[in-house]
Amino acid sequence: MKKISFILFTVITLLMFACGSQHAKKQYLNKFVKFVNEVKQDYQTYSEEDWQKQDKIFEELCGKDYEKFRDKFSDEEIKKIGQLKGEYQTYKTKYFINQATKGLKNGVKELEGFFQGVTEALTDTLK
Repeated sequence: MKKISFILFTVITLLMFACGSQHAKKQYLNKFVKFVNEVKQDYQTYSEEDWQKQDKIFEELCGKDYEKFRDKFSDEEIKKIGQLKGEYQTYKTKYFINQATKGLKNGVKELEGFFQGVTEALTDTLK
């Protein structure tokens, strides 16, 4: 009887561990999806500090959090994680391209103003 009780206890413990592990893995995937969706929604309004915070979260999701379940992901889940990584990097790149474009436009406007100032000063000097 003790042997059957021990076997039954072991099986139940293993089942509980397996179910708990699956639930934690699902929570990880949901957390990653939610994170990327939030970035998608808000990335255009982020500051440099905001991006640093998002990068920390992203590194945790791709690093230590990912490592907990690395051997437990299905092929479909691995593909989904790759997709989420790609989406995050794309939104981050889009933001920095937009910032660079704004900076370039402002630089061009400033340069136009500079040449206008030079032209006016030269015109006044030649009068």
